[in-house]
Amino acid sequence: MKFKIDENLPAEVTVFLRSAGHDALSVRDQDLGGANDDRVHSKVSSLSGTD
Repeated sequence: MKFKIDENLPAEVTVFLRSAGHDALSVRDQDLGGANDDRVHSKVSSLSGTD
């Protein structure tokens, strides 16, 4: 399962999900810290191929 971890959650959440075998990226991993929700949604949609 894929997860996008918001910047308001601790980095340990991303580490935990990865260690459990999930595909997890934080908004910080993709230099999206501070980005508005529309920009994050656009990035997620482009990666997943869905809208």
